[in-house]
Amino acid sequence: MLFVVFAGLSVEVVRRGYLRWNRERDALARLGAAAPPDVVRRHRQAGRRLVSLIVALVAMIALAFLAPLRAPRAAIVAGQIIAVAALGLGIHWTVRS
Repeated sequence: MLFVVFAGLSVEVVRRGYLRWNRERDALARLGAAAPPDVVRRHRQAGRRLVSLIVALVAMIALAFLAPLRAPRAAIVAGQIIAVAALGLGIHWTVRS
């Protein structure tokens, strides 16, 4: 039950993040060349963070299903590495911005 709650919250965070990122992208497109470079750079970094969050979320959900299904150990370790790497990249891009 707890997994379902956290998965639902994570999906909602990703959905809201994407909608916000999409609105910003549309606003920057309307500005065109007049968009300040630092705003464009921050928007690009926000997109990278969003992608890393999505990859981590998918990897963690896959792990939640792989472990009880007795998947091969290599698949579980690969999923763990992908999830940790995606979260690490997201944290890196957050701290760097």
